[in-house]
Amino acid sequence: LDPKRRLCASRSPFWDDDLILWLGGIMAAETMFGQLQVMVVEDSWHIASAIKSMIENVGMQVVGPAATLTEALQVLAASHPDMAVVDVNLQGDLAYGLIDQLLDRAIPVVIVSGYEISPALANRADTVLKKPIRASVLLTTLRAIAAKRLVS
Repeated sequence: LDPKRRLCASRSPFWDDDLILWLGGIMAAETMFGQLQVMVVEDSWHIASAIKSMIENVGMQVVGPAATLTEALQVLAASHPDMAVVDVNLQGDLAYGLIDQLLDRAIPVVIVSGYEISPALANRADTVLKKPIRASVLLTTLRAIAAKRLVS
C-alpha cells in the first residue's frame, strides 16, 4: 500500500468499484477544515457510517448522522453545521422541508439521492449527487464548499 494513500476499512454498497482512496498530499490542507461541521442525514446505517468515517478521515467534524426527519430536525436545532449532506428519502419521508430549513439558514446542502430531484430544489442546493456516488466526488464537493466558506 502506498503510504501516501489511505484505504477505507469497510466497503459499502454506497461506493462503486472505484475503491475508496484519499490522496495523502491533500491531508495538510485538511487541517484548516478541522473546525468545520458537516451534518449527515442518511437513513441507511452503512451509508451514513461510510460518509461519517470519510468526513472524519479528512479532518472535518460530523454532526449526526441522523436517520429520520425527526432526528435531523433535533440535530439541526442543537447545532450549527457549516454544511450538510442530505439524502432526500428518509424511510419514506421526504426531506424537502429540512433542506429548505438548512438553505434558509445559509447552510450549503449536498443532496445525495437515488431519486430524481425537482429542478427548483436542485437549483437551490449547492450540489445534487445521484447514488451510487464515488467517495472522491463527495469529498471534492465538500472541500469546494468548505474552501468557499473559509474564504468568505
